[in-house]
Amino acid sequence: MVLELKPAAAALLGAGVNYLFDSGVMIDNVKFWGSPWQPRFNNWAFNLDRGEPLREKWALIPKDLDVLVTHGPPLGILDLNGEGRPVGDADLADRVLAVRPLVHAFGHIHERGGRVISRVGTIFANAPILDGMYAVTNECIVINVVEAWRGKLVGSRFIAISSLSGHVFGPWALV
Repeated sequence: MVLELKPAAAALLGAGVNYLFDSGVMIDNVKFWGSPWQPRFNNWAFNLDRGEPLREKWALIPKDLDVLVTHGPPLGILDLNGEGRPVGDADLADRVLAVRPLVHAFGHIHERGGRVISRVGTIFANAPILDGMYAVTNECIVINVVEAWRGKLVGSRFIAISSLSGHVFGPWALV
């Protein structure tokens, strides 16, 4: 919870690390946006109530981005918990549909980790390497995108997504 309470602590991560706290970064002409928030879950960091508090955070997500990184999934996308209940956020789903990023990477729902699907023109990746029992079972997800990127053909882009903590923080690599 250190980064939630003291975002300036992100500077301790070192040079070359981009901590995305409701913010974005451009890497090799690819626009990333990251948001750490999630619907309230136990006493974890970055908890907000569903509805207006989360909707305000999702409204910050810009429309002109390529890769969206959030802690948890949108409702209905790789969001079934261990009991088979969908626990994604409906307002996040609405925002993703409005923004339509090329890739939306998230974690949090370990039971559906290591899976990638494509819906409504977006590739969704649930990328924790830990399963529901917090054992390392999922490999890094690599997305190879060969298509027009924002109207320009750029060839292959490889986006490697993994997380040692089981959540989506990185490392990210464009090769």
